[in-house]
Amino acid sequence: MNLFLPCPPSATLTPIAKKVCDKRFNQVVKLVFGIIGTDKPFAVGTPITAKASWDALLALDTAVVTNYVENFVIPGSDSIEEGGETNINRMPELIDGANVQATWNNRGITAAIQLAMKKLTIYSAIMPGVSELGFMAINVDGDVIHDTTEYWIPVFNLFTGDIDIKAEKGKANGAMGKFSLLYGWSDNITTSTPAFKILNTYPAA
Repeated sequence: MNLFLPCPPSATLTPIAKKVCDKRFNQVVKLVFGIIGTDKPFAVGTPITAKASWDALLALDTAVVTNYVENFVIPGSDSIEEGGETNINRMPELIDGANVQATWNNRGITAAIQLAMKKLTIYSAIMPGVSELGFMAINVDGDVIHDTTEYWIPVFNLFTGDIDIKAEKGKANGAMGKFSLLYGWSDNITTSTPAFKILNTYPAA
């Protein structure tokens, strides 16, 4: 998103719609990663709500669904500002909105699952600032959080850490996960409710 377009600005302001109720995305418990190609993962004949659409997408081996994750958080964005001492009123210059980093814990995963997730990284870091990997999220209610038009939300620098070993007896191991999102990543997100129990369905094996 470019904060400074259009330029010159319109003579009228964009209306702000009245909020009827709070928008809640709820707790994210699974993630979906996929290669962003020329074709969208879902379409009119293959809607995101249908199990057949998901089966077809995952059969291409260009998308994967994770196991359950814990403590998934995406913080809100801040601004990027520079200088100020020589500006009018010593006001810093607004440069842009800052990118944000999503973080979570992959609880109790095996070494094989950890390695499979690490192999996703290369798609998210083709070179600095270039990614071919996108994500969607599944919340605790079984709703899919996604971009309204493109479905995939681009992610950058996806990282899966090594498994930790706890000192306390009986505690499951975990592995940190994180990726970066561009400022404006949430401008077009929505939720869709599949017509099947997606949390119980994937990963299939």
